[in-house]
Amino acid sequence: MRQALTLLLTTFCLPVLPAQGEDLVTLKNGDHFVGKISGLSDGFIEIASPHSDTPLSIISEELHELSFAQTEAETGAEEIPSHQQVINLRNGDSLPGEVIELDEKNLKFNTWFAGDLSIPRTQIDAIFYETAPQRLIYQGPKMLSNWKQDDNWGFTDNAFRSNGRGSLSKDLELPEDFIYRFQLQWQSTPNLRIHFCTSAEIGRENKDGYYLSFNSQGLQLQRVFQDAKEDSPVRYLNLGRPNFSLDQITDRTAIIEMRVSRSTNTIYLYVNRDFAGEFTDPGDPPVGEGVIFESQNSNRRQYTIQGIKLHEWDSKTRNLNREKHEKKSADTVATDEGDLYTGDIRKRLIVDDNPIYEVKIDLTDQPVPIPENRCSALYFKKEELSEIPESAYLLELTSGGSLSLSEVTLGEKDLTANHPCLGKLKLDRRVLRELSNQKKGGAK
Repeated sequence: MRQALTLLLTTFCLPVLPAQGEDLVTLKNGDHFVGKISGLSDGFIEIASPHSDTPLSIISEELHELSFAQTEAETGAEEIPSHQQVINLRNGDSLPGEVIELDEKNLKFNTWFAGDLSIPRTQIDAIFYETAPQRLIYQGPKMLSNWKQDDNWGFTDNAFRSNGRGSLSKDLELPEDFIYRFQLQWQSTPNLRIHFCTSAEIGRENKDGYYLSFNSQGLQLQRVFQDAKEDSPVRYLNLGRPNFSLDQITDRTAIIEMRVSRSTNTIYLYVNRDFAGEFTDPGDPPVGEGVIFESQNSNRRQYTIQGIKLHEWDSKTRNLNREKHEKKSADTVATDEGDLYTGDIRKRLIVDDNPIYEVKIDLTDQPVPIPENRCSALYFKKEELSEIPESAYLLELTSGGSLSLSEVTLGEKDLTANHPCLGKLKLDRRVLRELSNQKKGGAK
């Protein structure tokens, strides 16, 4: 095994690009390898490569991230089932499924990728209805030539690296609502701007869009705009400072995620998957479809940017999260007409072949029947929980959602693992999008 690891490290000393149908392995030291991931168990990842007659092995503790090849289901060549409901768990995980049973203790739901599952309702945060999977629009970087830059950006090991002051831009055809994520590493005190929803190709020419500034003061979100009057000056509106400090990062590495809903003029920011703030644009949102990384440092190799992903976002789930669920000690049903029923969601019944929820509220002695097809969200009361154990990995699903997992074993057609709330799982391999190591010591 260890001889194979040595062979792997010496064979793949040059930058590699994943071809269609190949998986991508990223190690904590930033090295990247491509091939077909044939197994993950017993502390090793096995990868079949054209550079070796036998599978090569990587110590799984060195893993930063596995990105699975885009499936036929994602490209549209294969039709697989989908779900219009999303179950959000209190540990932060979410997964698509269809509710089939609910009583005072448990929820049972069906998934196409893991069969029927059961979970105590105390572990559930909410259920959302009529949601859609997040379509992957862009994943990279894979080369520098399809981005516009001013010679101060380079490309090695599937990552962009800055060589001084300058802009790197691309028209990603941003949809109205989207999720934009990337991993950022820096060498010394940062001074970087991330522009988005702009038509400009150079950072200083952004006159209609947003930018997120990242410097010694932390993060700040700005709206850039220009009045319609000819030769009017560019104006800047401070939308706020995210809840983030450089002191929170010990390895100068952060995963930045922006969830942008231009349909509701709202931006949500996450840093290392932790919620860092919600921001509202009081005016009309910009309509640009491009992004720009603008280095304002003259230092060479100050920034490394990799793991860029853009998803179309069905922001309805997030909009529903903004419903007032003020009484945390009770359940709440939100309907598609905006009504809220707060009390006790007792159970799910089938009446005349139609599912309904019985909800006991204070205003009536008898439970109120609410048809499931009128529900937009179910919120569950927050009872005190025992501490949930940490999981070694986070799995992102092709159908949308994510799961925290430990004791992962990857086979040719499926993945088995333990989930802290759902127990032992067996997942169809087609649902695997990305598996990242949650243990300390990310990519350097």
